[in-house]
Amino acid sequence: MATTKKAAKKPAEKVRSELAKRTEDLLKTGREKFEQIDFDPIWKRVKTGLESAVKSLGTGTEKATEKTVAMAKRAGVEYQIYEQNHKLRKLLAELGGKVYDLVRRNPQALSPDDPEIIDMVAKITDMEKKISVLEEKSKAHTQ
Repeated sequence: MATTKKAAKKPAEKVRSELAKRTEDLLKTGREKFEQIDFDPIWKRVKTGLESAVKSLGTGTEKATEKTVAMAKRAGVEYQIYEQNHKLRKLLAELGGKVYDLVRRNPQALSPDDPEIIDMVAKITDMEKKISVLEEKSKAHTQ
C-alpha cells in the first residue's frame, strides 16, 4: 500500500510543477507583450478627447452665462415696469379722488385749467412714457 500512495503523489506533484511552469511562461509572455505596446498614440487620443470635451464645455458654459445675464437684465426691467405701473395706478387713483372731491363740492368748478389736475395729468403722462421706455428695453433683452 505504501508504494501505491507514493505512485499517486508523483503524478500530482508533476502536474503542479508543470502548471507552475506554464503559469510562469504565460506571465513572462504577457509581460513581454505588454512592454511591446506603444502607449503614445493611445494617450494622444485620450488627451485630444479631453481637450475637445473641455473646449465644448467652455463654449456651452459661456452661452449659458450669456443667456442667464440677459434673463436677469430682462427680469430687472420687468420689475421696474411693474413698479412704474403700480405708481401709475396710485396716481390715477389720486387724480380720480381729487376730481371726485372737486365735482362733489362744486360740479361747475371742474375745469381742465385746475392746477392740481394739470399737475396730476403731467405726472401720469411722464409715468406712461417711463413705462413705454422700459417695455422697449425689455423687448430688446428678449431678442
